[in-house]
Amino acid sequence: MRRRRVLAIVTITALAMLGVVPAAAAEDGSNPAIVRQGHQWHLRDSLSGGPATTFFYYGRLGDTQHSLCDWNGDGTQTPGVVRMTNDRPQWLLRNSNSGGPADHSFVYGRENDRAVCGDWNGDGQQTPGVVRLQDDGTYVWHLRYELRGGAADLTFEFGQRQYDGEFPPAWPVVGDWNGDGYDSVGVVQGHPDGEMQWQLRNATDAGEPDLDFVYYDRAVWGDHMEGHSPIVGDWNGDGRDGPGVIRGVDGANPQWLLRDEPSAGSADHVFRYGRHIDITRSWR
Repeated sequence: MRRRRVLAIVTITALAMLGVVPAAAAEDGSNPAIVRQGHQWHLRDSLSGGPATTFFYYGRLGDTQHSLCDWNGDGTQTPGVVRMTNDRPQWLLRNSNSGGPADHSFVYGRENDRAVCGDWNGDGQQTPGVVRLQDDGTYVWHLRYELRGGAADLTFEFGQRQYDGEFPPAWPVVGDWNGDGYDSVGVVQGHPDGEMQWQLRNATDAGEPDLDFVYYDRAVWGDHMEGHSPIVGDWNGDGRDGPGVIRGVDGANPQWLLRDEPSAGSADHVFRYGRHIDITRSWR
């Protein structure tokens, strides 16, 4: 269940001049997805703009977090939402890309945790995790091997908030950066000079980043920083995940800037998909 690619700031026109055109993802690669109004899921089966190829309703307007992960290990990522119930995060996961009741329901984490999911033990199934920001600006990851509540199977610190004030906290990301069959952790940090820095680790434990690079370096955190967000996917289906950036400015349709290697460089795929208020995700 992996994905890959890194992004850069290259316009569609510039890419065309270089002979690079948006292309469909590889057979086992990631594709774009959006969640609109909290419960309308629009999935597309190629790395290009256009209408959704799969559409369904799942969840409610008040659901706080949305995921697409392979909850049952069948090779397809399907929706999950986190809903606050009695001040606790309730995970509601479905095993197909369609509306209907949840196939898995459990409580895990705390109210202000960021929900993540990944194949932490290499068994082909993605399971939940939460990332908790500490008072000192560090991030603590609490990962589970099963689709149920309980104590974390793995707990460790990775990532640090570097800037206060107008800059958003570092953004936790999950992916298989080296193609070993295990998902691991990372953070994406905005900088005052307009850079988006990716710090990725190839293990689910504390330590220094194995990959540290800038992808997307032109005023990411400027006047419209709320319109820029990182995204992860295996854009060419080679088994490794890489970074991407969703860029939205002045209410325009979001521009997807996706790169095939976890490194600095130019975008390999550029297209527009969704609306500026949509939640953006990847799926495969």
